[in-house]
Amino acid sequence: MTDGHLPCRSFFFVDKECVLWYNKSNGNPTNYLGHTLAWEKGRQLKSFDGNTYRYNNDGIRIEKVENCKTHKYILDGTNILKEIVEDTCCNCTGYTNEYLYDLDGTVCGLKYNELPMLNNYIRKQFKV
Repeated sequence: MTDGHLPCRSFFFVDKECVLWYNKSNGNPTNYLGHTLAWEKGRQLKSFDGNTYRYNNDGIRIEKVENCKTHKYILDGTNILKEIVEDTCCNCTGYTNEYLYDLDGTVCGLKYNELPMLNNYIRKQFKV
């Protein structure tokens, strides 16, 4: 393969076509199944097609912008305490998810716009 990409490994071939390209300088994929990925500061995903991502000084994602929605993450260390989603395409308010953790640091509950969701619902969504 040419233009700064490593050859694909056999498990990345689909119908004899290479579907995953690697950047030689950092080892991160730059194309995956027709999607374009860009990276910064090593392993931080900067963009995936039109979606963009921002990180704090510790390398933890704090924002994702996709289409008309901006997801902002409020953190406590590496735990997401709250996700605030704003919709910029319509005149609507968006929504907020507040994640609840048990003493072991496992997500055990969720408040969607201040409405508590049951632990059983969380287990199904997060497959825990």
